[in-house]
Amino acid sequence: MKLGILLTSGPFSPDAHTAIQLARAALEQNIEVEMFLMMDAVYHVNGDRLDGMIKSGVKITLCAHNAGERGVPQREGYNFGSQYDLAQLTAKADKMITL
Repeated sequence: MKLGILLTSGPFSPDAHTAIQLARAALEQNIEVEMFLMMDAVYHVNGDRLDGMIKSGVKITLCAHNAGERGVPQREGYNFGSQYDLAQLTAKADKMITL
């Protein structure tokens, strides 16, 4: 089973907390988790809040276009992609959650 999470909210949004908690709960159930960050969610790269998710095996891709618009630099562990990557995630995921 694969859970896809599309996060569009910035680091200080309650949605970010919800996404992290959902990902953790899914991992505890041995569910594969993949996240796609776009809009203000690309700012998560500037902090370490999602680093634990990556270490737990969560693949995190963010919209390179949105990151470029916001001056967010590339960082190890985070994949910079496009809407094509989001479309691929949506097609592969058994369940998709958007926050």
